[in-house]
Amino acid sequence: MMKYSWWFFMVIAFAKANSLQAQSSQVKIEKEERIDQSDVPAPIIATIADLAKDTNVKYYKETDDDRVSFEGKFKKEGNRYSAEFNVTGILEDVEVEVDKKSLDENLRTAITTRLDSIASRWRIEKMQEQYLPQSSISQLNQNIDQRTFDNLELIVAFKTDGKIYRKELLFDTNGFLIQSRDVKRIAYDFLLF
Repeated sequence: MMKYSWWFFMVIAFAKANSLQAQSSQVKIEKEERIDQSDVPAPIIATIADLAKDTNVKYYKETDDDRVSFEGKFKKEGNRYSAEFNVTGILEDVEVEVDKKSLDENLRTAITTRLDSIASRWRIEKMQEQYLPQSSISQLNQNIDQRTFDNLELIVAFKTDGKIYRKELLFDTNGFLIQSRDVKRIAYDFLLF
């Protein structure tokens, strides 16, 4: 009898460990579809007009698991912008795509050190400065102009033991990792390395 209770205990412990592991690892499986401006809530269009000025805006509906949001994408002064809103039209963040070379050397070094600790082979696929909502759109635009961003979001491809995987990593302005999510794998990974 004691032999079976020990076995039962091990099965339960293993199941709980797997359950905790599944809860702690977030996976980003994002679906983005282009939509017409007429399908976008009016508050979003007004806010985007203040951010984008007179540039052409493309609108998207984004689904990430059970979460739905709207996104306006545009180019301004040679930079790619993305403004994300919740379904009620509240601005969540503005992201501006940047090149790794444009970062402060200390920030670049801190991020590189952290990426090296994850895997010896990696490649940054996308880097964006993240600007969180401010008290006004003019203040937000001023922060963007001065590049006083709140966080830095990266999509990074890693290669370990011949396997390629991606992560979305969020760093603060000092290079400390705030959040990490796995990103669903794309079929042409073999072309990266």
